[in-house]
Amino acid sequence: MLQPRASTAPGGNPMTRNESVQLEGRTAAEKNMNRHDNPYRSGSADGIAWHQGFDDVAAPNWRRAV
Repeated sequence: MLQPRASTAPGGNPMTRNESVQLEGRTAAEKNMNRHDNPYRSGSADGIAWHQGFDDVAAPNWRRAV
């Protein structure tokens, strides 16, 4: 039985679980999804990684209400 191929980062190195979940968060932010659309439990390692990826894209675009 064949094993699924590991996804690879642009440099050719395999992505870690943390990197792939951060990428999901970045993709969600680019699609203008809400921060509360995180599919992972907020206190879990995946939830934290998702928020890090989301905030990398979304945080510079946040505007404080005046």
